[in-house]
Amino acid sequence: MVGDLKADNLPQFNMQRALVLEDAGPGIDETALFHLLNFAHQQNSQMLITSRFNTTQWNLKLPDLVSRLRAAPAIQIGAPDDLLLRGVLVKLFADRQLAPDETVISYLLNRMPRSLAAARAIVAEIDTRALEEQVAITRNFAARILSAFTAPGLI
Repeated sequence: MVGDLKADNLPQFNMQRALVLEDAGPGIDETALFHLLNFAHQQNSQMLITSRFNTTQWNLKLPDLVSRLRAAPAIQIGAPDDLLLRGVLVKLFADRQLAPDETVISYLLNRMPRSLAAARAIVAEIDTRALEEQVAITRNFAARILSAFTAPGLI
């Protein structure tokens, strides 16, 4: 954990091939991160750092650390696009041995929150409610279920 990353406890890290540092960001122990990056380089290991913030938002003071982070490749993962979300919906339904009509998929795609977590939750709820109510998964049924997910404060 990032909170455990301190300059005085780095020796406990046992780096084999790779190290993942999750949820890094503002307030990180800069000296510890700098030493950890150097250690990874010395061990010829890979390091993956995840963050909800761009490193420019970390307000780093250590110039050598800033330089190393700027030199590292950075990738931003955004919300899924329509093509990916459509494929995820189809797969999630197929995993539950369901094959709703394309109108259902299109309806959901155009109105649901833009996240994979929302897709999982919506498909699970549609499946559960369709079984409970013993009804087919139609566009109107999906609309009714989706309205509960898009009500303010729910997702």
